[in-house]
Amino acid sequence: MELKFETAPHMQRKNSTGRIMMHLTIALLIVYVFALYRAYSLGTAYLLNAILLMLASNVTAILTECVWAKCRHIKIKDQLESSFPWVTAIILTLMVQVNTEVYAIVVATFIAIFFGKLVFGGFGQNIFNPAAVGRAIIFASFAGNISVDLITSATPASTLAAVGQIATPSDFAIFLNDFGGLGNLALGFYQGAMGETSSLLILALGVYLTLMDVIDWRIPVTYLGVIFVGSFLVALPHGLGFDYALYAVLTGGAVFGAVFMLTDPVTSPTTRAGKMVYAALTALITVIIRYYSNLPEGVLYSILFGNILTPVIDKYFAGKQVEHLNKINISVITVVLASVVLIGVLGLGLDAKAYRSINIADFNSSGTLTLAGNYEPQGAKVELNDDGSYRVTVTGYGMLDSESGGGGGSHGDYVYSENVFDIWIEDGKVKDIKLVNFGDTPGIGDNALDALLQSFIGKSATDSVDFVSGATYTSKSVVAAVQAAFEVAGE
Repeated sequence: MELKFETAPHMQRKNSTGRIMMHLTIALLIVYVFALYRAYSLGTAYLLNAILLMLASNVTAILTECVWAKCRHIKIKDQLESSFPWVTAIILTLMVQVNTEVYAIVVATFIAIFFGKLVFGGFGQNIFNPAAVGRAIIFASFAGNISVDLITSATPASTLAAVGQIATPSDFAIFLNDFGGLGNLALGFYQGAMGETSSLLILALGVYLTLMDVIDWRIPVTYLGVIFVGSFLVALPHGLGFDYALYAVLTGGAVFGAVFMLTDPVTSPTTRAGKMVYAALTALITVIIRYYSNLPEGVLYSILFGNILTPVIDKYFAGKQVEHLNKINISVITVVLASVVLIGVLGLGLDAKAYRSINIADFNSSGTLTLAGNYEPQGAKVELNDDGSYRVTVTGYGMLDSESGGGGGSHGDYVYSENVFDIWIEDGKVKDIKLVNFGDTPGIGDNALDALLQSFIGKSATDSVDFVSGATYTSKSVVAAVQAAFEVAGE
């Protein structure tokens, strides 16, 4: 939403806050419909969870506002009509994965509404985007409480981050092919947060919201433009081109954040120049987080950092806009260009690493593995521990090139990682199993490993076990280790 300051006489504008929120809600629900379709394509259990997440978040948001209104002796109807809690709830739901636990989003929604908005004085007074606050809570406190089904783990951002955010030209082409190419990334038929994948749909809705005077186009255009041009500068010295720049824009929730979150009128600057500076700096922070932290997307925390900068930006551009027009234009151009150049400079520190195709179809499959099967390719090695347990080392699946090491066997230019387990066998069954070392690719298999290991407790050498969807290779690694322990134990 754009705030316009005009001299008298004043005319009443048709774009009321209620009308703005109506259009925004419609746009968000369209994204949610696509999210439901994607959830249904994964299975009815995912569809049900997607519906429950939306219901739980909205009920929590509305109840929190109602209790707040009661405590402050405000009419509940007036509170809801002036606070629009469902908007925060919808955005927050669209920012999480479809396998998020319901109780996690309930807690996150409460914190988003109460601490992110109400304690600051309510709608229009908050300094942070409430939905971003809620999503940060899930990142910080509930990362381990995502459902153990890892079908959403192999996302483009997490996958490329595992090899250092960049790859050789030939390997980058393989990487794109694993996810259906740039066209598929634009359409959104890949795994990620529920509402953040379909960039084309979100951009179309961004045009609609711009035409309805709901958002200011300068913010998403500047934000995405800086990421695109900066990423192109990163690509050039590594032999890559526009494909890498498009990848940087289409993935990691950048388009969703640009259209639905950065444009929040409460937490973004009020002047046109300020909006562009705000968007450029947020884009720079996004790339810094992507390249030099363990967060492969970077959009969420860059928005929160941008919210912190909003008062400073507003103060700098406050005053007589017309008289200082040249100064303002120079400031905007300087910040935008500096952000682009800095992204290019940051990219010089990245090393292009070999990429190993992850076979998305295999990662997203599901089924049963028998402990009596043939797992010789895992090359299990067994040692007896002092406490009577068996320490088993097996080949895992890590996207490591030969220079990265990993301690396992080699295959071409790659070095297989090693998974190590301590396994206790008693009365012909698995009494306990503990992880000693996890060598598989971070983000693909590790989040579900605890639940996966527990499924082996009480199993005999002739039993079968359901392997975790999205963690096929890790499941085979564990089964091979258990089978080796049984063989050495003489079971």
